[in-house]
Amino acid sequence: MNKYFLKNFAITLLLGLSSFLFAGHTIAQHHEFGLGLGAMNYAGDLQRGYHFESIRPGGQLFYRYNYNPIISLRGALTVGGVTGSDDKPIDPFAQERMASFGITVMEIAADFEYNFLDIKSGKNLNKWTPYLFMGFGAFVIFGDEPVNGQGEYSNFQPVIPFGTGIKIELNPYFNLGFEVGLRKLFTDWIDDVSEAPNRAKNYQYGNKFDKDWYNFFGITLSYTIYAVDCPYNFYHTQGGK
Repeated sequence: MNKYFLKNFAITLLLGLSSFLFAGHTIAQHHEFGLGLGAMNYAGDLQRGYHFESIRPGGQLFYRYNYNPIISLRGALTVGGVTGSDDKPIDPFAQERMASFGITVMEIAADFEYNFLDIKSGKNLNKWTPYLFMGFGAFVIFGDEPVNGQGEYSNFQPVIPFGTGIKIELNPYFNLGFEVGLRKLFTDWIDDVSEAPNRAKNYQYGNKFDKDWYNFFGITLSYTIYAVDCPYNFYHTQGGK
């Protein structure tokens, strides 16, 4: 594995928190604020993979701190709809079950981003880079009451977001992005379908060992903040009196 990658990743893990806390002491062009617009999808007991009919709108607000040209730290709030149904049964159990759900998910997460190319350097003519990201967060579910006769569960759950994207520097202030992010969940209940004891002999309502997933994919736009140095400070740092 690339030694430069390991070095930057280790430094970021150790100093990530302090970077956020003391960001005010760094060059202000490291700070970006942005938003994303796109869609959300679901995979679980009711359906696998991407289904066009279950895609729902989603949005995102985020803050990004560029620790160095390779590593960025991002905090994001993501909100969108998640839905699914057995309208197209994936197996005989689903045909018997004919369940459905529709909820709104609100997620807050912190991510580490690894940029493969340096787009901030004025010496680099390349103004786009692919990137990978991974982090940790939590989400809360809003929406319909359980309709499929399942057990009680918490609407507040942890989540591991990860994925890939492309960043494009439009000019020194604005960056355009395209991102696909998956969410690893630790619950099998966002679709209100999992194991249902005593429903029927030798009949498994859902697979409790196969956790649910949702994802967000879309377009992002961020604005980079630049600081104007005080002439007095600049004069004295250059040896003036």
